[in-house]
Amino acid sequence: PKTGIEIRCEAIEYLNYPAVEWIVYFKNTADIDTPIIENIQAMDLSMACDDGEFIIHHARGTNSKIEDFEPIDDILSPNSKLKINSFGVHPWGMSSVESLPFFDVESTGNGITAAVGWTGAWSAEFICNEFGTVQVQAGMDTTHLLLHPNEEIRTPRMLLLFWDNDRIRAHNMWRRLILEYYSPQPCSKLLKTTMCDANWGEFTADEQIGKIRWWKEHNL
Repeated sequence: PKTGIEIRCEAIEYLNYPAVEWIVYFKNTADIDTPIIENIQAMDLSMACDDGEFIIHHARGTNSKIEDFEPIDDILSPNSKLKINSFGVHPWGMSSVESLPFFDVESTGNGITAAVGWTGAWSAEFICNEFGTVQVQAGMDTTHLLLHPNEEIRTPRMLLLFWDNDRIRAHNMWRRLILEYYSPQPCSKLLKTTMCDANWGEFTADEQIGKIRWWKEHNL
């Protein structure tokens, strides 16, 4: 009440999938600036595990390297932690350079699949304590700001799918969820788009035209 900061969470529970999505808003309803707001984490949850060991499944993003999109399985034991982020050596903020904005947290027989909906820099940290509980935090990598009167900001959009036993089956559920609720479907049909081919500018005109012909010759 002293600061006038209004915090609103809008959540969607999917009834035909074991999934939930949310987004958090911060608004200054006072007539003066707010105090500094910092270290906001859009996701902050805990998971327990019978044997105290977790597997964090994630994947590299694209940094124009041979290992782009490589899947990674990191073991998280008690008293250990792991941090992944999206931006790598590009601190100005990109969503999928170092890591793709998706990850699984797998414990004994169950887990979650998560997505970070954000076009800029994000990070996720996994901290496993000595009792076999992991804390998962994800969101913007850095927040340190104030809000002027009537200003409003939002956190990244978070999406979680909860699963038991079979991670591959969970991935198939995840694909169906994305296809049904997130993929564009104008007139109730899946969107069919043109295919774009981008090339770096150092190619000559003949080389550029040759690449275009390659698409046609291979009936793509």
